Amino acid sequence: MRVRRAAPVVLISAALVAGCSSTEAGTPRAGTTATGPDISSTSAPTTTTTSGLPAHGAPKVQNPIEDTQRFQDDPCSMLSAEQVREIFGESLQGETRDGTTGRTCSWRDGRGATVLLGWITSLRQGLSPFYATRDTNALFEELPSIDGNPTIAYGSLDRRDTGHCQVAVGVTDELVYQVGVGQSPSKIGETDPCEVAHTIAGMTLDTMRGGA
Repeated sequence: MRVRRAAPVVLISAALVAGCSSTEAGTPRAGTTATGPDISSTSAPTTTTTSGLPAHGAPKVQNPIEDTQRFQDDPCSMLSAEQVREIFGESLQGETRDGTTGRTCSWRDGRGATVLLGWITSLRQGLSPFYATRDTNALFEELPSIDGNPTIAYGSLDRRDTGHCQVAVGVTDELVYQVGVGQSPSKIGETDPCEVAHTIAGMTLDTMRGGA
């Protein structure tokens, strides 16, 4: 069943108010409040499995996307310019980096809002390691599957009350990418950041399925 996703204008960043100072861009780290989770470092599980996939109770990907290499090489292309404007309310350029588990892309505005996308290509176990280590996380929540792609919110810390959340999306039974969000201070408390990350994950899947 197709999950219907809302199309709100300006998901994570409120309009700039005169007199507010901008947030200095930098590499976000766990525990900060001005930026999103660092999905390029220690956020991803490192447990491996030897059994068939999926394992440890992870759901099977019902609608896999088999050809994602171009998006792995250029994760910024997972969101169109129109989608970025919908999320932030303005046009922004993403920044690509090589992370420890795969390539990442980040967008930051001047009001403390952040979106990070990152692939886990170094561990071809899909969502199974996330389920294997679910009891060690402060946050582990199964979110509605997006058009057959299972999605979870997770984190060693539960930072939803500060406007941060990261979700992992099963692209195939072996391949996963992550979406991390950090809401601007004026947006914190208005919407669940995990719901926002889930909505953005749906946008990325739409883009990849469309081949844009």
